[in-house]
Amino acid sequence: MISVKIKEADLQRWLFALEKVKTAFKLWPGEMQRKCATDYYQLLVKNILTRKYRFIEYNERYGEWKEKYFPARPFWVLKGDFLSSISIMKARNGYITGVPPGVMDTGGKSWLGTGTEGKVKEIAMYAKVGEFGKGPGPGGKHPPRPIFEPTAEEYASGKWIERGKETLQKIKLAWS
Repeated sequence: MISVKIKEADLQRWLFALEKVKTAFKLWPGEMQRKCATDYYQLLVKNILTRKYRFIEYNERYGEWKEKYFPARPFWVLKGDFLSSISIMKARNGYITGVPPGVMDTGGKSWLGTGTEGKVKEIAMYAKVGEFGKGPGPGGKHPPRPIFEPTAEEYASGKWIERGKETLQKIKLAWS
């Protein structure tokens, strides 16, 4: 017959250590998501401002209009409405980065390059058109010019892996 005797002080120390690991396990995945959303936000803004991803050219009329009214601006930047609307948001199970629904631009944009009289539009709508394109119909044909997805892929292959290792290390340190 095998018997095991555990000193009460050792048991208390083990239970305390397990409680620290349990607390770290609850805290750090959420903290990792917040940090990842922040990292992705910063990379997204950088990629927009540095024109990291090259896009299909505008149609000639729109390109001339944009150059006249908003010279030397990156593709995704016109008046700055889109860029300033990108946010880190609390989601049900963590954090996300994107354009909140319902946020409106300041107007004065022209989809066709006919002037600066454009009506106010929902930013998430034209971010979706920019990312995925739009087929024939009202508003014409807009080819996709993605920025969110290639930035997410770039982030997933770099900093995201570092954040995962950092989180595992924090949980591991709770055992000590």
